[in-house]
Amino acid sequence: MEHLAAKELEPGTELERFFGLVKRAAIEANALSEEGQRDWLEYRGGVPLTAFPGCREEQS
Repeated sequence: MEHLAAKELEPGTELERFFGLVKRAAIEANALSEEGQRDWLEYRGGVPLTAFPGCREEQS
């Protein structure tokens, strides 16, 4: 696993390319899941905001 992750940015084999595809698909699936949206993205659907708190991090 560490070998595949080390080559993630410059994959040289089909297996290394496959690792990157599966990793990105897993991250996207988590972000789109109900639990991922609630816990990772802090989405609170169906609840209107009374005020916009703004961004937590300064953009560069």
